[in-house]
Amino acid sequence: MKRKILTIFTALILLTSCGFKVIDKTSSLKYAIKNIESEGDKKVNFFIKNNLIKKFSSGYTDDYVNIKILSNKKRAIKEKNIKNQITKYNISISTRFEIVFANKNIKKIINLNESGYYDVNNNKSVTTNNQNNLEKHLARKISKQITDKIIFIINDL
Repeated sequence: MKRKILTIFTALILLTSCGFKVIDKTSSLKYAIKNIESEGDKKVNFFIKNNLIKKFSSGYTDDYVNIKILSNKKRAIKEKNIKNQITKYNISISTRFEIVFANKNIKKIINLNESGYYDVNNNKSVTTNNQNNLEKHLARKISKQITDKIIFIINDL
């Protein structure tokens, strides 16, 4: 009986002091984006900028973040049918973020890649709509990832 109590007590002591720390997502409210520069694909950069500004638009703060976005979009053929007609395209977006925390003089570089495919339709407007929807979706995924990484960096500061 004493041995069970001793092992449970020892296990509780070891498990409670594991060093786990919950990421505080409200810490992003302490930072605001001062400047966003972008190069590369304008449409993808526009979507990423808007999502970042929504997330980091806080009131008055002394802590600012400068972000530079370098993006590259590549479209390649994914599938062809028996008649050698293109049925699917693959789009891959690679981005490089240079994040500078103005007051702390810290610079971080983050590379992110996302890819997806869309179907080609007989109607060109449907195909264009499929491409635009995929680009928006990929830009949303990239901006979510970069937001999470910025919050993670802020928690480490």
